[in-house]
Amino acid sequence: MGMKNTNPTRDFISGETELLTWLELATPGARSIYHVGHLASDRSPDMSNLSAAARAELNSTAHRVMALVEQGAVIAVQQRLDDGQVAYLAIKARVRPSRSGAPRRHLPPAVHVPVQAAA
Repeated sequence: MGMKNTNPTRDFISGETELLTWLELATPGARSIYHVGHLASDRSPDMSNLSAAARAELNSTAHRVMALVEQGAVIAVQQRLDDGQVAYLAIKARVRPSRSGAPRRHLPPAVHVPVQAAA
C-alpha cells in the first residue's frame, strides 16, 4: 500500500498543508487525490505498512478532509482502481448565492468518476 498517483491527470495531495493550499487555489469542481490504498487499514498502526510519521500525516489529512466535508467545502469520493486499491479524492464544492439573499451555501458539483478500463 502506498500513496502513489495512479492517474497523473489528477493532482496528488501529500499532506494536510498541501490539502489546504490546494483548496485555496483550486476552482470549484477540481479534484485531487489525497490517498491511494485502503484508508482504514493504512491509518491503523497494526495493519499499515506506512511509517509512524506517514500514518500520522495520513490521519491528519483524512481528519481535515472530513472536517471540510462537514463544512461543505469539499466532497469526499472513493474510486476503486483496477489493482484493488482505492483512490480517495477531495472535490472542491461549488458555492452559489441563494436567490432569497440568505447566506451562500456549498453545493456539490456534478460528479462522474469513470471506472478505469482494464489494461
